[in-house]
Amino acid sequence: RFVFARQHHHLCPALSGRFLLPPVGEQLLVAMACFEDAVNWLIMLISLAESLFTTYYFDEDKFGVITIALIFCFEPIADSCVKQLMNCTECDWDNFVYDLLSEGFQCFLYVHFCDYTELSKLALPLMMAGQVFLMIVIKMKEKLCDDAEGKSDEQKDAECGVNIWCWIHSNCQTLCTSLIPLIYLAYQEESPYRQKAFEMVLAGYYWTADVAMQYNMDAMKEGVAGNAKK
Repeated sequence: RFVFARQHHHLCPALSGRFLLPPVGEQLLVAMACFEDAVNWLIMLISLAESLFTTYYFDEDKFGVITIALIFCFEPIADSCVKQLMNCTECDWDNFVYDLLSEGFQCFLYVHFCDYTELSKLALPLMMAGQVFLMIVIKMKEKLCDDAEGKSDEQKDAECGVNIWCWIHSNCQTLCTSLIPLIYLAYQEESPYRQKAFEMVLAGYYWTADVAMQYNMDAMKEGVAGNAKK
């Protein structure tokens, strides 16, 4: 109805303004949700740029390509394990602090794998700073604009159970789909699967698996929460 009113408000302005258009508060909530989604996607795209940059300038002679592949494969799973443990606490700032610290450690690790070249020492910290800034923006939006919802003990226990189930399902799915591409890295160096182009594609694949894992967890949580409300 909202889209129809936007397209046809010139036919009857009074009717569209009074009955069809949503209230200002609802429009503001939709706008803030779209803003948060856009910022989250921007953070993920910067993360993709970090992975592709590190893969391209990675010092294979010193570290071996299997090293960076294993990090891309298991880092998202290890990250979700730590965050799942942090969900047991009442405070929500520990997750935020952990995200900031993990970004700094990841930046240092990627610069190390690029053998501390001048370009890596410039580009990777800039991408890290951009992600940290956007995380702070989201946290400020959450504290200033989102309404705090009081939850009973039963709701908290139910939510904890849902989080654990979604975490196990998503991580098992991600692990199964991420281990198979590692087989190609066992080929000889002259193989097409050991060329830089394939390594770049593999880095993008692992980024996609990470994004899919996050969205699968969110979708399952929203689905279970919606069924519980009904």
